[in-house]
Amino acid sequence: MPFLPLYFQELGVSGVADLAFWSGISLGVTPGITALLAPLWGRVADRYGRKILVERSLVCFVVTMIAMAYVRAPWHVFALRVLQGFFAGYGALALAICKGSLPATARWRWRWRRTRRRRDAWRPQSAPCRRHSASARRSDP
Repeated sequence: MPFLPLYFQELGVSGVADLAFWSGISLGVTPGITALLAPLWGRVADRYGRKILVERSLVCFVVTMIAMAYVRAPWHVFALRVLQGFFAGYGALALAICKGSLPATARWRWRWRRTRRRRDAWRPQSAPCRRHSASARRSDP
Protein backbone atom coordinates (compact mmCIF):
# COMPACT_ATOMS: atom_id res chain seq x y z
CA MET A 1 0.00 0.00 0.00
CA PRO A 2 2.35 2.72 -1.19
CA PHE A 3 -0.38 5.34 -0.97
CA LEU A 4 -0.89 4.92 2.79
CA PRO A 5 1.17 8.00 3.80
CA LEU A 6 -0.92 10.09 1.43
CA TYR A 7 -4.06 8.65 2.96
CA PHE A 8 -2.81 9.55 6.43
CA GLN A 9 -2.18 13.11 5.21
CA GLU A 10 -5.81 13.24 4.11
CA LEU A 11 -6.79 12.11 7.61
CA GLY A 12 -4.97 15.10 9.12
CA VAL A 13 -1.61 13.63 10.10
CA SER A 14 1.12 16.23 9.60
CA GLY A 15 4.85 15.91 9.89
CA VAL A 16 7.14 13.39 8.32
CA ALA A 17 7.80 11.58 11.61
CA ASP A 18 4.09 11.08 12.33
CA LEU A 19 3.44 9.93 8.77
CA ALA A 20 6.31 7.46 8.98
CA PHE A 21 5.11 6.20 12.37
CA TRP A 22 1.50 5.58 11.35
CA SER A 23 2.48 4.12 7.98
CA GLY A 24 5.08 1.84 9.53
CA ILE A 25 2.94 0.38 12.27
CA SER A 26 -0.09 0.08 10.01
CA LEU A 27 1.87 -1.78 7.34
CA GLY A 28 3.83 -3.93 9.76
CA VAL A 29 1.05 -5.13 12.03
CA THR A 30 -0.81 -7.18 9.40
CA PRO A 31 2.02 -9.56 8.41
CA GLY A 32 3.09 -9.82 12.06
CA ILE A 33 -0.32 -10.96 13.25
CA THR A 34 -0.71 -13.18 10.19
CA ALA A 35 2.55 -14.96 11.03
CA LEU A 36 1.54 -15.42 14.66
CA LEU A 37 -1.86 -16.86 13.79
CA ALA A 38 -0.79 -19.05 10.85
CA PRO A 39 -0.60 -22.25 12.95
CA LEU A 40 -4.08 -21.60 14.33
CA TRP A 41 -5.61 -21.10 10.89
CA GLY A 42 -3.73 -24.18 9.64
CA ARG A 43 -5.35 -26.32 12.33
CA VAL A 44 -8.76 -24.86 11.61
CA ALA A 45 -8.22 -25.54 7.89
CA ASP A 46 -7.30 -29.16 8.61
CA ARG A 47 -10.47 -29.58 10.63
CA TYR A 48 -13.04 -27.71 8.49
CA GLY A 49 -11.44 -27.57 5.04
CA ARG A 50 -9.18 -25.17 3.22
CA LYS A 51 -11.64 -23.81 0.70
CA ILE A 52 -14.03 -22.39 3.29
CA LEU A 53 -11.15 -20.69 5.09
CA VAL A 54 -9.88 -19.09 1.90
CA GLU A 55 -13.38 -17.77 1.26
CA ARG A 56 -13.62 -16.49 4.84
CA SER A 57 -10.27 -14.78 4.52
CA LEU A 58 -11.08 -13.08 1.22
CA VAL A 59 -14.49 -11.88 2.43
CA CYS A 60 -12.91 -10.38 5.56
CA PHE A 61 -10.23 -8.76 3.39
CA VAL A 62 -12.87 -7.10 1.20
CA VAL A 63 -14.88 -5.93 4.22
CA THR A 64 -11.85 -4.36 5.92
CA MET A 65 -10.78 -2.63 2.70
CA ILE A 66 -14.27 -1.18 2.26
CA ALA A 67 -14.26 -0.07 5.89
CA MET A 68 -10.93 1.71 5.34
CA ALA A 69 -12.71 4.05 2.95
CA TYR A 70 -14.82 5.38 5.84
CA VAL A 71 -12.21 5.91 8.57
CA ARG A 72 -11.87 9.27 10.34
CA ALA A 73 -8.61 8.88 12.28
CA PRO A 74 -5.26 7.14 11.77
CA TRP A 75 -5.88 4.70 14.61
CA HIS A 76 -8.96 3.47 12.74
CA VAL A 77 -6.71 2.40 9.87
CA PHE A 78 -4.40 0.70 12.35
CA ALA A 79 -7.31 -1.15 13.98
CA LEU A 80 -8.60 -2.31 10.61
CA ARG A 81 -5.13 -3.53 9.64
CA VAL A 82 -5.01 -5.50 12.90
CA LEU A 83 -8.37 -7.02 12.04
CA GLN A 84 -7.13 -7.79 8.54
CA GLY A 85 -4.08 -9.54 9.96
CA PHE A 86 -6.27 -11.57 12.29
CA PHE A 87 -8.39 -12.90 9.43
CA ALA A 88 -5.59 -13.18 6.85
CA GLY A 89 -3.82 -16.36 5.81
CA TYR A 90 -5.22 -16.87 2.34
CA GLY A 91 -1.80 -17.09 0.69
CA ALA A 92 -0.65 -20.29 2.39
CA LEU A 93 -4.12 -21.81 2.18
CA ALA A 94 -4.38 -21.07 -1.54
CA LEU A 95 -0.99 -22.71 -2.16
CA ALA A 96 -2.09 -25.75 -0.18
CA ILE A 97 -5.26 -26.00 -2.28
CA CYS A 98 -3.23 -25.75 -5.50
CA LYS A 99 -0.77 -28.40 -4.35
CA GLY A 100 -3.59 -30.70 -3.29
CA SER A 101 -5.24 -30.45 -6.69
CA LEU A 102 -2.13 -31.65 -8.55
CA PRO A 103 -2.05 -35.25 -9.76
CA ALA A 104 0.21 -37.56 -7.74
CA THR A 105 2.85 -37.76 -10.50
CA ALA A 106 3.15 -33.98 -10.69
CA ARG A 107 3.53 -33.80 -6.90
CA TRP A 108 6.32 -36.37 -7.09
CA ARG A 109 8.09 -34.36 -9.80
CA TRP A 110 7.75 -31.16 -7.77
CA ARG A 111 9.16 -32.88 -4.68
CA TRP A 112 12.10 -34.23 -6.71
CA ARG A 113 12.91 -30.81 -8.13
CA ARG A 114 12.74 -29.23 -4.69
CA THR A 115 15.12 -31.87 -3.29
CA ARG A 116 17.50 -31.44 -6.20
CA ARG A 117 17.56 -27.66 -5.71
CA ARG A 118 18.38 -28.09 -2.03
CA ARG A 119 21.19 -30.52 -2.87
CA ASP A 120 22.62 -28.12 -5.44
CA ALA A 121 22.41 -25.20 -3.03
CA TRP A 122 24.56 -27.03 -0.45
CA ARG A 123 27.11 -28.37 -2.94
CA PRO A 124 30.53 -26.80 -2.40
CA GLN A 125 31.09 -23.99 -4.82
CA SER A 126 34.68 -25.06 -5.46
CA ALA A 127 33.68 -28.32 -7.18
CA PRO A 128 33.84 -26.90 -10.73
CA CYS A 129 37.31 -25.47 -10.03
CA ARG A 130 38.59 -28.83 -8.79
CA ARG A 131 37.19 -30.60 -11.83
CA HIS A 132 38.85 -28.10 -14.14
CA SER A 133 42.21 -28.30 -12.39
CA ALA A 134 42.14 -32.12 -12.44
CA SER A 135 41.47 -32.19 -16.18
CA ALA A 136 44.23 -29.65 -16.75
CA ARG A 137 46.71 -31.83 -14.83
CA ARG A 138 45.81 -34.91 -16.90
CA SER A 139 46.43 -33.06 -20.15
CA ASP A 140 49.87 -31.82 -18.98
CA PRO A 141 52.37 -34.70 -19.53
